[in-house]
Amino acid sequence: MVPDTRYAILGLLLRGPSHGYELATRFGELFGPGWAINRGQVYDMLGTLKRKGWVEPLDPPETPQDSQSYRITHQGERAFAEWLAKPSHRSSSHRETLHLKLALGAPQDAHRLLKDIEIEEQACVDRLSAYTTENTCPLPANASEWEILAREAIDEDVTTQLHGKLEWLKNLRLRVEHRLSEHSQDTSRETGAQSTRRDAAA
Repeated sequence: MVPDTRYAILGLLLRGPSHGYELATRFGELFGPGWAINRGQVYDMLGTLKRKGWVEPLDPPETPQDSQSYRITHQGERAFAEWLAKPSHRSSSHRETLHLKLALGAPQDAHRLLKDIEIEEQACVDRLSAYTTENTCPLPANASEWEILAREAIDEDVTTQLHGKLEWLKNLRLRVEHRLSEHSQDTSRETGAQSTRRDAAA
């Protein structure tokens, strides 16, 4: 879960006290299936926020975790306001696994890389399907105009990125297949040359 998710939880709690299940549901409604979080992740994040003094429980300690409600503290409100005012930036430290395998692999690893590309392509298709044909996180009927605008913009951004990634994966697959074919031909020629040398020596 990305670090900024903690601020999303704070932003949701600014709208009123809530418990983990409600927060996970509301998060999915606002951000869509491409960035959904489960209750376990929300509970972990609430624990972190509680230790930082940014949220506090409203129910007795013996209350079951899935029924425990939380509210944002004044310190949490300040943290959210500071995050909201801070310019966004893209982290340069994150690299996808496929990028690592591509950069560190070799021609003999091409078959395995093609399998990874196939898996990634299917994952993109599945995510697009979640947005276009069976949206699993619809906005509630009482959503505000701003929430509708935000959700539409987020959906458009994610689907545009997914279409672009599918095109990139298709081109990568073709290039890897071409390189694999060339490598096989090189190996075949090398084997033939060695065989010829052995025949000549005999």
